[in-house]
Amino acid sequence: AALPEGSKKRVIVIGAGVSGLAAACDLRRAGADVVVVEARDRMGGRIQTERLGDGTVVDMGAGWLHGRHPANPLTKLAEDIQATLVITDWEERTTCFEALGPAMGKPTPARQPMTDADWEEAERIFKQTHQLYMQEQAKRLKQPPSAEEE
Repeated sequence: AALPEGSKKRVIVIGAGVSGLAAACDLRRAGADVVVVEARDRMGGRIQTERLGDGTVVDMGAGWLHGRHPANPLTKLAEDIQATLVITDWEERTTCFEALGPAMGKPTPARQPMTDADWEEAERIFKQTHQLYMQEQAKRLKQPPSAEEE
């Protein structure tokens, strides 16, 4: 919907990921004066494509359009930019990777599902790891940069 006649609105959109950019486009179409602010040195949010030294292109995030349906706003965006959409073929065209490189064959399913106790332990470990990470970040902010970091 357009803004009422003579009411030029100024809007700041925080984040230049897909949602922020889509909101900015909608606001501009409605007649608002829009500024998009992004913390990173690039736009795209979780969408990031990198080119490796050998020229291979690797998508580092947002690799799927879940639910190609008119109700999904990314469907229209993909169509507008004429993106090639491919149905994911999990059996023949997908490569799984492990920490040391491509996995040898398909992943082996777990013999039994995780129990509630397993999930609780995983959550405890995650929280503890996150706390240690945050403590390390706080230490780094307090210290002057080392010669290696300059």
